[in-house]
Amino acid sequence: MLCNSISLGCLPECRPVPTDFITGINLSYFLAMSGFPPGGFVFPSIDFGSFFPQLPLPEPEPQPEPEPEPKPEPQPEPEPEPEPEPEPEPEPEPEPEPEPEPEPEPKPEPEPEPEPELSALPELSLQPNAVVRGVDGESTGGPTTFRFTVTRTGGTSGESSAAWAVAGRGPNALGASDFVGAVLPSGTVRFRPGETSRTIRVQVLADPEQDQARRFNLTLSEPSGATLGAALAKGALAKGNLVGSGGADQFFGSRASEVIHGGAGRDLLTGSGGADVFSFRYGDSPITAPDRITDHTLGVDKIAIRNRQGNVQARPLAFSRAADNSTATTLEELAAAVFADADGLRQGAQKLGRREAAVVRATGEELRGTYLLVNDNRRPLNPGRDLLIEITGFNGRLPGVGTIDPSAVFA
Repeated sequence: MLCNSISLGCLPECRPVPTDFITGINLSYFLAMSGFPPGGFVFPSIDFGSFFPQLPLPEPEPQPEPEPEPKPEPQPEPEPEPEPEPEPEPEPEPEPEPEPEPEPEPKPEPEPEPEPELSALPELSLQPNAVVRGVDGESTGGPTTFRFTVTRTGGTSGESSAAWAVAGRGPNALGASDFVGAVLPSGTVRFRPGETSRTIRVQVLADPEQDQARRFNLTLSEPSGATLGAALAKGALAKGNLVGSGGADQFFGSRASEVIHGGAGRDLLTGSGGADVFSFRYGDSPITAPDRITDHTLGVDKIAIRNRQGNVQARPLAFSRAADNSTATTLEELAAAVFADADGLRQGAQKLGRREAAVVRATGEELRGTYLLVNDNRRPLNPGRDLLIEITGFNGRLPGVGTIDPSAVFA
């Protein structure tokens, strides 16, 4: 056993102990484990390195050199952010000017109440430029009745009236003794609500001693609930036949038989009894402005046709009744339809030929009435020459559709 010069008691066989081991042991712990009482000895400083043989340490294995870490690529320096421009300091808002105290509003003056609007008054008129013609009733001894029509236009909801009076006119003026009652006629024409037409009747006595026509005027005046339009109409009492003036005439025959020839203009013809002949010249009662017979009696009164020179010509060569027409809205359309088919009985179109006549009834909403149509000596429809005569209000029975004997109507 290897021991140093100091007795350590019974120690195990000394073996070489590495110096780094011995130096790393706590000596007190070593002695305590060997049975020495702690604190019983004071040991000198011992050089354990010289006591134990030095053993060579194993050479350390060479460590591989660490691979050099890759240098990080230099990051581009970020561009410096531009310094934000300083926000302009807000200008101080001007202090609001004090609002002026509102002036006291003037009290509005009360508006005057609007006057109620007056509705336009209707107008009362006689037929303008009309001459009412009558036949002296010397053959029958009775008076001749003149009829003057007054029309109201522009409103019919209320009542209207006007005064009327008769006075003599011209060299052969009628006087009070020429009228029934031996006074100049006068009176008031009155319209009730809804009425548009009223008739003034004036009766003139026969005078066998007078050979010339006698004349008078009828005038309107003093309107109430209306204004006046045409306020003058003329009357004439003729001997024998009645002949128009070329204007819009009204004719009134006597109870005897007369010949009434309206002439040019849109005339109104009334026979007033007897077997009257209503005479028409081509062009005097055209399709655009036909005359009207108010009391034509079928089978009694006759229609006479005159040529342009005024000479009476023979009755039409043929006469028929066309089918009723409910589609025509104008007289021109009605005439064109009759010229295209004048016979409502026969199949196919029966055109109205030269010097032929037809009667037709218009039954539409816009055009109603009964009309005679007479073709002149030329076949095509001629609105300015061919005759159209209205006989609405006729007396008797209208023949059926088909062919009619011309002598039943024409002289």
